[in-house]
Amino acid sequence: MFFQTINRMITAGTDLSINIRRVNNNLTVAVVPRRSGVKDGERIVPLILNGTPEELDAGFLQAVGTPVQKAQGILTNLETFEKQAEQAVSQSKAARSAAEKESKEVREKREKMEKLLKKAEDAMTGKMRLVDRLRYERNERIDHALFYWMQIFMAYNSNLVCRWFRYS
Repeated sequence: MFFQTINRMITAGTDLSINIRRVNNNLTVAVVPRRSGVKDGERIVPLILNGTPEELDAGFLQAVGTPVQKAQGILTNLETFEKQAEQAVSQSKAARSAAEKESKEVREKREKMEKLLKKAEDAMTGKMRLVDRLRYERNERIDHALFYWMQIFMAYNSNLVCRWFRYS
């Protein structure tokens, strides 16, 4: 009769741990229902009954019935919650990885655009430098040519002056 009542009391997947300790002429009984798939099931506080063996024989099953059924409901809800939380985590990881891929694509496009803009800026700066250099060299060539022609002119004029003094 004891085990038949226990069998009706617990559901499939539930473990019922019963610890019995003798203290003097009394017995202390601790009853803890556990669910195999629940991580936090160990936090359930055990139901502890104290009494003589005769008192426990008479009222043990009635005293344990309701609390064990309530604890089983809590454990079943906790197991369902943990499964849903695991599903949510796996779905959020999938969504996060999709968002990371999308953000990675956006980041790569942005970096590519920045590189192209930098190349364009460098090319523009390089052209400006080239133009400035060409202007400078042109000005230098003109100055050099003017200097050269001025020397020739002065040499020619001084030659003319020398000739003029010689012939005069």
